[in-house]
Amino acid sequence: MTHIASPSTPRGDPLIISQNPPGIMSILDDVCATMHAKGEGADQTLLQKLQGQIGAHQHFSSWNRGFVVHHYAGKVPV
Repeated sequence: MTHIASPSTPRGDPLIISQNPPGIMSILDDVCATMHAKGEGADQTLLQKLQGQIGAHQHFSSWNRGFVVHHYAGKVPV
């Protein structure tokens, strides 16, 4: 399923909000819950989990320092 939110379809992109399979927000919640006591490595852990769980999604790309969500309005680097 590929759905990109637009002004006419405000439901949101499953890549971002999906829980099954996990989307970006679900993965971020998991990393925050498991890394809350550590100050180091959370960013890298998030990136590794994103690459492992949604790395093949057509609207997601990453590199060693971050990732990009390919949004209907253009690429959104994070």
